[in-house]
Amino acid sequence: MSSFQFNAKSQKVNQLCQETIDILEIRTEEEIKKLVDDFQDFWQEYQQQKQLSIAFIGQYNAGKSTLIKALTGDESVRISAEICTDKVTEYAWQDVLLLDTPGIYAGNTEHDDITLERISKCDLLVFVVPNELFNPQGAAFFQTVANQMQRVGQMVLVVNKMSRESGSPQDLLSTITQVIEPYYPQQFYTCFIDEAINFYNEELNDIENNQQELRNFDQSKHEILTQIENKRQEIKQEIKQLIK
Repeated sequence: MSSFQFNAKSQKVNQLCQETIDILEIRTEEEIKKLVDDFQDFWQEYQQQKQLSIAFIGQYNAGKSTLIKALTGDESVRISAEICTDKVTEYAWQDVLLLDTPGIYAGNTEHDDITLERISKCDLLVFVVPNELFNPQGAAFFQTVANQMQRVGQMVLVVNKMSRESGSPQDLLSTITQVIEPYYPQQFYTCFIDEAINFYNEELNDIENNQQELRNFDQSKHEILTQIENKRQEIKQEIKQLIK
């Protein structure tokens, strides 16, 4: 899947949602009435969002901005070894809105609050960690997003900067599994990439290894696209259940 039809599909979802509300509104049970009120509040807010949104979140200097630049080709994306993302920045990618968020636990709790508030309204999440994996704060943040915010199945875990890693992805999986328990890496479409390959390809000498890294980057892109399609199907199924 290389393109999106979010706007076209969202019109069908809008129609199904309205039909669901019309069916439920004739019920007199208090529990059903509350369900309808809550659903209408949610849907009115959600309809204000014109595009599917994907937030890139993770630890400071994990490479979130560089990944967005690689996906979009947008030269305006700021990249630096210093903290250069202190607010949520939006970038258009095909029919999708990508959000670059401040690095979590980078010494500024205000940044963390900004990130948490914004990702609560995003459809999908890409959680980026470097090859050193989670620091204690990053692990706690991941657990918060997965458990308290219930975003399992709506989040891709990307291990970045693998060119600096002496071990293999398999070597890292055991550590990742310990952090994300009781879940498994497969539940987060875990992939291993190096964002630098996309920009500094000419500086690398081992062509065969470069091609593998590029394939890994394509895998990460594919996993994000798969998540988008899964989200659409999930919405359809939920609506069908409500109609029943």
